[in-house]
Order: sequence, then structure tokens, then C-alpha cells
Amino acid sequence: MIKKVFALSFLALIFAAHAYAWDMGAYVENARAGEGISDSTFVWKEEQAQPATVDSSMAFDKNKTIEHIRKGFYFSAGYTFGHVTLNDHYEDDDWNPDQTYNGWLVCYFDVRLGAHIANIISIYGTLGIGVGTGDYEHEYKGDPIEDDVTSIKGVAGVGFVLNPFRNEKSPLYGLFFGLCGGVQAEGVEYNYKGATEIGIIYHTDPNIAEHDNFHNFFGRIEAGYEWWISKRWRLGTAFNYTFGGYDDGSWESITSHTFGLTIRLAH
Repeated sequence: MIKKVFALSFLALIFAAHAYAWDMGAYVENARAGEGISDSTFVWKEEQAQPATVDSSMAFDKNKTIEHIRKGFYFSAGYTFGHVTLNDHYEDDDWNPDQTYNGWLVCYFDVRLGAHIANIISIYGTLGIGVGTGDYEHEYKGDPIEDDVTSIKGVAGVGFVLNPFRNEKSPLYGLFFGLCGGVQAEGVEYNYKGATEIGIIYHTDPNIAEHDNFHNFFGRIEAGYEWWISKRWRLGTAFNYTFGGYDDGSWESITSHTFGLTIRLAH
């Protein structure tokens, strides 16, 4: 009886050892297959040997996938055509009445120099100069006068351009918004109207020219779109609005409004 029990125990031990070894082999195969399975489930070797599939579409290399990118040195030159209104208001109308100008900015050029940051923002400093023509209304010895005059504008400021869309394949990739601020030297030039001793008779003396100034601090907003004409150069157009103002805190205040359409070449 004892011999039979011993024999059965020995056979059970051999079977258990064999089953354990078989189970450990399956575990090792699982680990080698990268499945990370900690139980003893059997996995066929040919299934374990299948390589993992990698989705290469998730990879993104901005230096290789973006052909047209804004980086490094920023240069831009623009031409603007627009409409300008100016007003110089005085508290004492009897001593110095309001002066107003309403006309067209015929030819205005500006240059921007700066740098691109992360293909999103371009910061710059700018200088601009332009001329226009329009109507200047003022008074001479209590009588209102309206003259056809030449306007002059000079601008110095700093600003930035925001390009919010970074997907080059998107039709919105060329959309941009801008903000700028600084100082404006604005003025009009007109021929002086003289008077005779008998009554007030106005006449034009081409040898005498007067200047009236509307200097102010300004802020400008713009929105536009640009098209790539080469790997680094862009040609675009933008609508912009510029508001200028100055108040000496006592008796004079100046306001300026400019609505413009700009054609711009940028690097």
C-alpha cells in the first residue's frame, strides 16, 4: 500500500514539474513578445513574433514638413492708400477756433524691420512717410475758410504681426492680424490768405505758405492675408485702421482717423 502511494506521488510530482516548466515557457514567450502578460495563458509563437505596427502619420518634423516658414530676420515694405480725417480742437474758440482736415492719403510707404518668433509672431520697428490731398477748414479773422491743401504724414513706431494658423495645408495659413503704436507727425500745407485794408478780401499768395500741425500718438490695428511667392517671400494685402490722439491737458486736443488698404511685400 505504501509503495502504491509513493509511486502515485512520484508520478504526480513528475506531471506537476512538467506542467510548471511548460507554463513558465509560455510566460517567457509572452515576455519576449512584449505583451506584458503576467498570467500563464498560452500564446502561439507565430502570433508572438508579429512586429508591432507603428503609425508614422503621427510623426511631425516641423523643419521638414513645413516648406514655407516664417523664421529669422523679418523685413517688410508696404504701400498704403487711405482716407484721413484730422481735428485740432481748442477750448477758446474766440482766440483759436477748431481746424479740421478731410482728405485722401494718396501715397504712403513704410518699412518694417524685426524678427520672427516660432512661426507665429513677428515683432518689428517701423518708419513711414506719405502725402495726400484734401480740404482744410479753418478761420481767418472770424470768417470760415476752406482750402485745397497737401497733407503730410510721418510715422515711427513698434508693433507685431500674429499668424495664428500653423498648418501649411490650411487655406487660413496666410491669415494675419497686427497691432502697432507710436508717434505721428501729421500736418497740412496751404497758401496764406491775406487781406486788404478795405474789407476782408482773400487772395492767394503763392510765395507765402503756412503749416498747421496735427501731431499725435497713434495705435493701429490690421487684418490681412498673404500669399507665398517663393520659399521665404510673401505678398499680401491688409485693411487697417489708425487712431491718433493728443491732449495737452489744458486747452488743445487733437484726434486723427485713418482707414487704409495696404499692399505689402514681406520676408
